[in-house]
Amino acid sequence: MPIFRSKIIRFLFFTTLFAVWFPSLAQKRVGLEIQSDSLSVEIQGIITDYKINHIGDLHGFELKNSEKKYIVFFPEHTAAAVIGIAEKGAEVWLKTQIHGHHNSLRLMVIKNILNAKNLDISEKHPSCPKMEGIEKIIPLGQHSYIIDRKGRVAGIADGKTVALFRLNNTEAFIERIKSTSVVRITGFERPKDQGYINSKFENIVYATAVEIDGITFLLK
Repeated sequence: MPIFRSKIIRFLFFTTLFAVWFPSLAQKRVGLEIQSDSLSVEIQGIITDYKINHIGDLHGFELKNSEKKYIVFFPEHTAAAVIGIAEKGAEVWLKTQIHGHHNSLRLMVIKNILNAKNLDISEKHPSCPKMEGIEKIIPLGQHSYIIDRKGRVAGIADGKTVALFRLNNTEAFIERIKSTSVVRITGFERPKDQGYINSKFENIVYATAVEIDGITFLLK
């Protein structure tokens, strides 16, 4: 009986420890995962330069302080609002979020130290472009291609106008474009009052169809 009783006591002892320790460890582990998924970083410094994407839209800036340089990205449609808070050379306080496996910083809140103006990026929602059809004829003697960061043809430009393609169906007509003299683009133009700032083009066209040598390619 004493031996049997000691086994029962030992069993109850370890059962209690398991119930107390393991839930606690599980909570700590879950807590770490939650923090890593929503890790925010607050930094302060000087905006030294603004960054553009492959079509010329402002989408980020370089921030420098006594510790290091940071590259901070924001949605393209918030560019006008961000510059309205702080232009190049301004000292700002930022709340950012580490995003993606490259640990890039995504802007959440920006505050100008000098005048206390601030902007919460989550409050700036993109507006839908007006689906007003336009037609643009591009003489390819003066054209250039827009290449995205993955090396894909994302659009075609002529002077101050760029027509952007949907990247999932460009292979069918890219080679034809290279061997023709004129391409007719049908699509709709991005209004200039949507918050974007583009340093390269005055007119941004989202192409819905491309006509080459009498053959029309629909972009869906």
